Amino acid sequence: MARQHRPSDQRRLRTMTALACALVIVAPACDATSTPSTEAEAQVEAGRVLFTTEGCVRCHGAEGQGIVGPRLNQGSVLRTFPRCGDQLRWVSLGSAGWERDVGPSYGATAKPVQGGMPTFGSRLSEDQLTQVVTYTRTVFGGANAEDVVADCG
Repeated sequence: MARQHRPSDQRRLRTMTALACALVIVAPACDATSTPSTEAEAQVEAGRVLFTTEGCVRCHGAEGQGIVGPRLNQGSVLRTFPRCGDQLRWVSLGSAGWERDVGPSYGATAKPVQGGMPTFGSRLSEDQLTQVVTYTRTVFGGANAEDVVADCG
């Protein structure tokens, strides 16, 4: 003999069916592996890709620990370049261009230019430079991504 559903069971069944349908519609938008949810996150992700593919990782390390280039992690990049614009200019000019156009030291800590930083201004667009700098300031510097995007323009 088939079980008869009480009205409260039927309401629960309708509610569960409605929730299941809603999940089918909404779940793809909630997928954590989907595209970044904010412009700042998109900038950081694009910067991560460039940091790896453009060779930054060879000198600064995958964790920003510094190999032949200076350490960027543990906030070092923010202490050296408190203003995003200065870091953008450094990455764009490289050490030779900086020494020629700005002077023999760089950053707020007045580090001596030692000639190892390549010029990326001729290889990367302004947007790409901003993405790399946003990545380093956020991931290695520990700064808030939205604040970095606002500072870097």
